[in-house]
Amino acid sequence: MEGKSKPVPLSKEKAINFCRKCLNEGRITWHGHIKERMNERDISIQDVINIIDYGEIKGEPKYSEKYQNYRYTITGHDIDGRRRTLIISIEEDDEMLELITVYR
Repeated sequence: MEGKSKPVPLSKEKAINFCRKCLNEGRITWHGHIKERMNERDISIQDVINIIDYGEIKGEPKYSEKYQNYRYTITGHDIDGRRRTLIISIEEDDEMLELITVYR
């Protein structure tokens, strides 16, 4: 049986624009993992929003065979100016942004 072919990742510009559009339209899924890490690392929802609004995609997206999507890394600053890294996945078919984790 043939597997589903791997999709083509979005360019960095298209990916960050997609993230910002989803943010503005409220199409975001907050995984339990990111909620735990935000609590542990004293990172607020506003911090995450700031990272998406003003950050940029770094590196190349990584494909997850398990979830059959790409994970992107956004680096930016929280509202206090501390550099943070946010890992997200983009569900183009569902037009959703999935927030996976955030760290320093």
